[in-house]
Amino acid sequence: MAELTNVGKIRRILPFSCEQMFNLVADIEAYADFVPFCNAAFVHGRNPCNDGEIVEAELKFRIPGLSTLSLPSLVSLANDKSSIEIVNPSGAGPIHRMTSRWDFAKCNPHCSEVQYQFEVEMRFKLAEKLVARAVNERKIVEAFAQRANEVYGPEWQ
Repeated sequence: MAELTNVGKIRRILPFSCEQMFNLVADIEAYADFVPFCNAAFVHGRNPCNDGEIVEAELKFRIPGLSTLSLPSLVSLANDKSSIEIVNPSGAGPIHRMTSRWDFAKCNPHCSEVQYQFEVEMRFKLAEKLVARAVNERKIVEAFAQRANEVYGPEWQ
């Protein structure tokens, strides 16, 4: 029986525009360069839809204590650049289901509120403990904030 492992939500004000943060999160192929434990990321297809675009992607993670996890993912990119949702629909290995959602709200022209929510449902208790220790919403948001600083320049310029 699968158990809900990690459910977390974090909000953070960042000195980057909503569009900048959206573009950073939407750049799936760059995840292996900075997302914790992600060692490969591929885009297999892009399909327009009424309210945005659906990206078919594959993310590979190497979490200590587990074999490499290959996660086929559907990424929904909103046309208005206000949100991104990443869903692992099929469940791979010890993961039964995984969903993450990003929401971007404008604070001022050069500042945005970024909200990240992460849920993962695991098949095995040991995998649950390893994933919960390795992956959490604070580490993910911090990785994206650091990446934004590298790509767009130092914070609070």
